[in-house]
Amino acid sequence: MNRTGKNNILTLSAFILLTILFFFNSCKTGKFNSSDLNKITINSYYKGEISGKTLYVTIKECNEKIAGEYFFVTDKAITEVNSFRGFIKNGMLSVTGFVKNDSLQLFTEPVISEDTISCNFFLKNSKEPQTLILVREKPQAVFKSGNRYKSEVFSKVKKTTKIFGNAEGYYSSKLYENVSESNYGTILVDVAKSIAKNVLLKEHDLDLDIYEPVGDTLKKRPLIVLIHGGAFIIGDKKSETMLALSEYYARLGYVVASVNYRLGYLLLPGQYDYLEREIHRAVQDARAAIRYLMHNSGIYKIDRNRIIVGGNSAGGFTALNVAFMDESEVYPSIKGSLLKLQKDLGCLDCSSNNYKDKFSVKGVINMWGALTDIELMDDYENIPLLSFHGDDDNIVPYGFDLPFKNIRPEITAFFVKKIYGSKIIHEKASKLNLKNELVTFPKASHEPHLDENNQFNEKFDIIKSKTKDFNYSVITQTEEKIIGIQEISHSDFPPSYRFYYHPSYKYFWKAEGGKIVSISPNGEEIKIVWFDNSDNKKIILNIINDIGASLEFSMPVRVI
Repeated sequence: MNRTGKNNILTLSAFILLTILFFFNSCKTGKFNSSDLNKITINSYYKGEISGKTLYVTIKECNEKIAGEYFFVTDKAITEVNSFRGFIKNGMLSVTGFVKNDSLQLFTEPVISEDTISCNFFLKNSKEPQTLILVREKPQAVFKSGNRYKSEVFSKVKKTTKIFGNAEGYYSSKLYENVSESNYGTILVDVAKSIAKNVLLKEHDLDLDIYEPVGDTLKKRPLIVLIHGGAFIIGDKKSETMLALSEYYARLGYVVASVNYRLGYLLLPGQYDYLEREIHRAVQDARAAIRYLMHNSGIYKIDRNRIIVGGNSAGGFTALNVAFMDESEVYPSIKGSLLKLQKDLGCLDCSSNNYKDKFSVKGVINMWGALTDIELMDDYENIPLLSFHGDDDNIVPYGFDLPFKNIRPEITAFFVKKIYGSKIIHEKASKLNLKNELVTFPKASHEPHLDENNQFNEKFDIIKSKTKDFNYSVITQTEEKIIGIQEISHSDFPPSYRFYYHPSYKYFWKAEGGKIVSISPNGEEIKIVWFDNSDNKKIILNIINDIGASLEFSMPVRVI
């Protein structure tokens, strides 16, 4: 641009700003009511047009003196930001800063409304007035980070019990009020003896409890599936741990399902396949419960793409297998044996109900569970994992060892093999570069969240806090990012930046060191002019996504 053109722009911008400034200071001369000043919004952008060029003006100070900035939007990515100041003298408003070493005087009074400043003004030594209309730009909606999933935003929870399937087994519930590491072995042996007296299997209804926040208006919510513990031989979805976690997650805004599954197996020397077959039945039932929930996702307003599974003890085993076990990795013993009168148990999704709905697990919460085969975890299974475990657990080992060591290892070895506890699972996941965390409770035994009176202790608060953050990271994970030019030059056109469009998303953009000059109707794309006087330039995007969760993205921009 030549010198004459630049001077014209500067002169025009000076006139516009003079008009605004004159209005502010004219109240001092008695030409305006002081209340009119309240109609001007400090630090807001006022937008106008001169000679076909878009002008932005912002007033930063309006008291005894006037000060502000202005810039033009041209066909360049970077614009020059100029400042101005003004003062009253002899009933006139004088402004400096628009034209170097010069001042301009305004001779007509502006008309002020809540959102508009308009006036006729004269250039110095000019005989013809010009008209300027500046309209206050409506501010963008203010982003307010939602507390959903971060705090208990719902006070009431609704519980619904549903039968999700039917399958052959010993039983599907055996709730003990007080279970601790000291009496776990006794309970296990007593129940095993009762099973040995009646080895016949029969059909059992399988049920689950669905927890939903009362008063929720979202059309879909993430699903957390919880699986109770009990060594695959006792337990129920109504255990205190399952009840407390289910209600807690529902108050955060999730849909929660607490699942019952088939229990019981024979404890016979060297017959490891009985436990393997029971684990397989538990996995089949948990998967059947998820298929049922997927089939009825509309009824329960479930987001089919955000599913987290978790469980404690045997429930941890089951959750890990639901997430990491493929059809090619099932136990050979599920094929059954004529000699043992064992039926073929079928594939992972071939039992308990006939629903065919597909699903994928996005996260796993393992509370002092384990795996019988660490090789179930593969590098392509990019499933985040959070584990909790006491390093003095004698029921389920923290490392690689026999379970039920409190019974006596030489006896335990007759019916179970060594298993891989949370420490080994964590090491395997880290080796595979899977996102995972292990929370170790030093010197803690099995069920570390319960004290000697079977009441929740401070470790349960840690579990709730850690799982809250973990679940939030799972449901908000995305590979999407801001798309646009990160390196700009003075010769570039004003750049556009965009994000993945979703009809249910709400977008909140902010440009540090620049000005957003246009936003697409749906809010997913913006155009920016960058300021020449800003060293730090960055785009920040906040989003409220389709499940009401808050996300933040940023992109630094530099001048080359």
